[in-house]
Amino acid sequence: LHQGYLERARQCRIRCLRDAAACQRRLGDMATAVGCLRQAASLQDSLRQREPDAQPYLDLAAVCEGLGRWPEAEQAYLRAAGQFLSHPEAEAALDRLFRRQGKSREELQQQLLRLCPPVPEIRLGQVRGGPVSLAALRGRVVLLAYDRGAPDDALASQLDTLEAWQRRWADTGLVVLYVADDWLRYRGSRPEQGRDQIPALAAQRGYPFPFAVDDGTLAQRLQVRSSTVFLIDRAGRMRLRLPDRLGPALHTQQAADKLAQLLTERWPMSAQQGSSE
Repeated sequence: LHQGYLERARQCRIRCLRDAAACQRRLGDMATAVGCLRQAASLQDSLRQREPDAQPYLDLAAVCEGLGRWPEAEQAYLRAAGQFLSHPEAEAALDRLFRRQGKSREELQQQLLRLCPPVPEIRLGQVRGGPVSLAALRGRVVLLAYDRGAPDDALASQLDTLEAWQRRWADTGLVVLYVADDWLRYRGSRPEQGRDQIPALAAQRGYPFPFAVDDGTLAQRLQVRSSTVFLIDRAGRMRLRLPDRLGPALHTQQAADKLAQLLTERWPMSAQQGSSE
């Protein structure tokens, strides 16, 4: 509880620092603006219980780029991209910055790939059938939908959306995996209601993807704080993280674009880049 209050205070401090930096930029005091934004980015680094936010890093990077401080701008853009493992605005800025410095696009891709951690080697129990292993899915692109408690009236709609993704992309190597965060804690007013709801829904509608259950281990390893969509490449690296709610995340253009990219990547190339760190 104390940590939660502390992090809310830090978030308020971050907003104040960004506002102060905006004022200093209008006044032409860029040195003070950079100092404020460095503090904001440092505070953002310290947050552990809040959802990722790329904006403090983007603000710092934009000012540094405008001042010609390209190495610092590059690092700030990379930190912004790392918040979600992929960030279109940050990646477009990095592409521009790399070209200005005479660096190749291959160098940029290697830098971005270094931001993407390997998926932990964890086996998850299924609501029906034996356990599912994330390691066993190596060689396939995986859409991992981690549900930390969708409202009952939204659950079926979210599962229908996942089914549409599975059926649309299955022939190109996509695997959808739905993971519930120990649904016994939030499904229904009694534990037995929660125990029955997801298996019954899976059986009734015949969803073509596995339904797994996490006892909290995967959530801790992936630092999941709310329902989150992950895209995992064929080499077993997380390449996109979209937190907050499954439904909106699944309908973003960012998710569709990243999925299309991962499905067309050559797996041996991705694996070699990942292992060369």
